[in-house]
Amino acid sequence: AVDKMLPHTIPHFLNGKQIQYMCRDIMAEEIFDEVAEIVRHQTHEQGRTCILVGMHLCGMLSERAIDFFLRISEIKGLVLSPCCLPKKHEQRLIRFTKGKPENDEESAELFNYFKWSNYLKERIEEGHDSRGVSDVRLYTDDEMHTEK
Repeated sequence: AVDKMLPHTIPHFLNGKQIQYMCRDIMAEEIFDEVAEIVRHQTHEQGRTCILVGMHLCGMLSERAIDFFLRISEIKGLVLSPCCLPKKHEQRLIRFTKGKPENDEESAELFNYFKWSNYLKERIEEGHDSRGVSDVRLYTDDEMHTEK
């Protein structure tokens, strides 16, 4: 697990022997080498399969998780559960812009969340040629409690 939160604020991560917590800025470029080395050790020396799971990824963190998946070939799967949309100034850095639903009955927030999810799916599919990604799916949870 990687987050900027101090370890004492997340004791649930530290209960398992197979869980490693890194207090790091996931947006820093140098984190790629560190994570790649850990993944390589776990896959090559320990014989494990690496799946990247990104839960409650606010803003550009989903983009970052996709970058890890596309750049570290030993990561064999990716599960994203995005949260908030990127901020307006961040949206200018990528090909995503918020929109408005065609009918007034649809929630604009929910409309944009699905638009964001589809954008992320397309981002992963673009890596298809470089990674050989063969199965990209978008799931929705009908029992979602909030629109985020």
